[in-house]
Amino acid sequence: MTLHHSENLLKIPDLSSATNLETMNLVNCTKLLELPSSLQHLEKLTHLNLRMCENLRFLPSLYKATSLTTLILNAHDCTSLEEVSSIKKPFEQAVLCKDRPYGHLEWIFSNCFQLDQKAVRNTRTPKLQMLFGHMVTLLKDYHQEFPKINKVITCVPGSEIPEWFDFKSSGYSINIQLPSEWYYNSSKNFPTFVVSTVVSFQDYSGDREILIRCKCRLKSRNGDCHDLSCSFLTWTKRIPGSELTGSNHLFLLYKTCFCDEDDEIRWFVETQASNKHMYNEAWFKFHPLVFNGDWSQNICCEVKHCGVHISFAEEEAEVQPSKRFKYQN
Repeated sequence: MTLHHSENLLKIPDLSSATNLETMNLVNCTKLLELPSSLQHLEKLTHLNLRMCENLRFLPSLYKATSLTTLILNAHDCTSLEEVSSIKKPFEQAVLCKDRPYGHLEWIFSNCFQLDQKAVRNTRTPKLQMLFGHMVTLLKDYHQEFPKINKVITCVPGSEIPEWFDFKSSGYSINIQLPSEWYYNSSKNFPTFVVSTVVSFQDYSGDREILIRCKCRLKSRNGDCHDLSCSFLTWTKRIPGSELTGSNHLFLLYKTCFCDEDDEIRWFVETQASNKHMYNEAWFKFHPLVFNGDWSQNICCEVKHCGVHISFAEEEAEVQPSKRFKYQN
């Protein structure tokens, strides 16, 4: 359903009978005040584009969309948006559903400044607890094996890495010491890497796609190294650059197999398990890349801060305080 640029649209009619609806394009419906509660019945909905719906304050619940495992939600420039906790349920479904081979959640809240930085820092705040603290808790519980591939991309205004991240650093790189409990004897022991970056948009024109590429080098005590690379396409379509210039945005990124090639990470885990390789150090670097015919370094965007959070199959509550990770200043 395409209603984009319907600038006088105030309300959308009941959609409870539109059970096969997969896409809703409401870009630049600037007077739209609310979405119908019947949106929760749209089990096949995968794309919801609300970009520049500047008077929209709340998102309706999607809790009955039980088959939903993919949701691309673009709420860029919804400057009045105050509440997003209603999309907690589709996140749970996408992560925990084992009947589908792939789950993809992409939530863009750039320029939604009502979702303020205070909400990001406090994981108990309803505005963003699902996107951050609740998200990591679920990923930890889910990360028992590789039943399917999950990918999560979120973006909100913000200038700080959430306080509960195990490792934080200024700049675009971070070096961390891996705990002694980490070893490769099965895919179950391969950890979840949830990464976060604060990106400053200085002179970004907004007319090109942007991805954030994360490179990870694992190192062992005897000098062995293995390189991983994971890319997150954060914006696939034009976002007006003048509105982003001078602002900071926080990205939180996750992929089940922390590698662009899923088969590679499976091979890596299996071979390292058989060879009993152990890695005690990991080095991460983050680069925003812009598409100019090919992916090149984006000098218009700068990574100000970065963070890494690690979860294992074991419950975090079982880890003794002395074994918890230390922050990097």
